[in-house]
Amino acid sequence: MKLLGISGALIGAKTAISVNEVLTKAGQHPHIETELLDLKDYKVEFVDGRPFDAYNEDTRTVINKIMQADFFVIATPVYQSSLTGALKNLFDHLPTTLFEGKVVGYVSTAGSNMHMLVAENHLRPILSYFKAHVTTKT
Repeated sequence: MKLLGISGALIGAKTAISVNEVLTKAGQHPHIETELLDLKDYKVEFVDGRPFDAYNEDTRTVINKIMQADFFVIATPVYQSSLTGALKNLFDHLPTTLFEGKVVGYVSTAGSNMHMLVAENHLRPILSYFKAHVTTKT
């Protein structure tokens, strides 16, 4: 099974490090293959309604990696009390059935403990819209 970690940060390293810690732990299981998809390594174009094949290679590569994964851990830093625009743009590219029936966990990095509510109040509803099985809070 393929676990894809998605880091929604375009700058800095904390978010990718956090996702990678989850992937490293999960990768100890012999039946789990892991991969980190760090959005800062790709030039994902803004969604503008054109056909999928008309987007650049990076955009198509990122979407295809997501479509091939079995479950996910998605991470975002908190910017202006919300998830990143890059991550939201990525969600806008995805078919609405992509996460249906799949398990998705999330991680956020932020400047204070109160920012934990950003992932809970912004990211969880998006994942619920996609009909993902969102992991419970601990």
